Amino acid sequence: MSRKFEFSESFDVAPDVAYEAMTDHDLWSKRVDDTKGRVDMEFATLPDGGFTVSMSEGVGAQVLPGIVKKVVRGDLKIVRTDTWGPLQGDRASGTLKGGSTGLPSKVDATFTLEPSGSGSKLTLKGKAEVKIPLVGGKIESMVTDMIGKLVRSESKQAREWLAERQT
Repeated sequence: MSRKFEFSESFDVAPDVAYEAMTDHDLWSKRVDDTKGRVDMEFATLPDGGFTVSMSEGVGAQVLPGIVKKVVRGDLKIVRTDTWGPLQGDRASGTLKGGSTGLPSKVDATFTLEPSGSGSKLTLKGKAEVKIPLVGGKIESMVTDMIGKLVRSESKQAREWLAERQT
């Protein structure tokens, strides 16, 4: 079974400006620096003008939630790849793919960035799947909660990055 999710964040800037923030190498590097070495990252600008970033993060068994500790032995490695297509007019779209080692899990989602009022709106829509009998649904719920927090946190960082450049 899988759990669907949808999260949206608003920006007070046009989509092209928000897109610039979300695909900025320096902002992604700052996010990695903020993890104090817990995340490895590779990013690239694609030939079509798009952007891709791949990240992996080790999560120690000691910090895993109790339900996850019951089904996983040892540490986890969480992997994620965001791929943005090029900005086309005032819209952009992309994908988020993720999963982990040590846990049969998968996240598959799409990004859309589009005009909204005088600004723009980012939407992430997809599903999380954890293939473990009896407890998979509970872990999927935890994963979707984490994704929501991630979207809010990264959007906040992008808004702060934009504000710094406007001063």
